[in-house]
This record gives sequence, structure tokens and C-alpha cells, in this order.
Amino acid sequence: MQDPTHDEMMNALADTVDTLDVETGEAEVAVYWFANDYHGGQWSNLYSVLSTSPYSPGPTATLESEGDVIRMLYEELESIFA
Repeated sequence: MQDPTHDEMMNALADTVDTLDVETGEAEVAVYWFANDYHGGQWSNLYSVLSTSPYSPGPTATLESEGDVIRMLYEELESIFA
């Protein structure tokens, strides 16, 4: 398992975001959920991403409740970094 930074993940998603013409905010949500699921503790890059994310889901939010595009971006992050 890799421990990518926010910039590394956003760069990895850049072509897909451009191709699908989706908003950067959707990529931020995918990055948040990836960091949430895969961080290795408070000293990891992914924990830092999670802690500083502009996205702040409600207490009952889940990845499954997000849209198809966000789930697809999340799966792309998994294929690259997990």
C-alpha cells in the first residue's frame, strides 16, 4: 500500500477529471474517502489529506451514498495506490 500525498492523488486523477469534464470538487470527495479508508495513522500522508480536506461529510455519509462519478474516481485511486 502506498501513502500518496494530496497532490499525487489529484495529479493521478487529472486526466480522468478532464476527460469526463467533472468538477474538481468531485475528485476532492474521492480523495477524502480514499484517505479515510486507507490512512495508516496520524503520521501518514493519507491522514494529513483526511485532516485537511475541504470536504466534510455528515455523520451518516458513506462512499456508497456518493454519486457514480465519485465512486469511479475512488476506484481509480484504488487501482493506482492500493
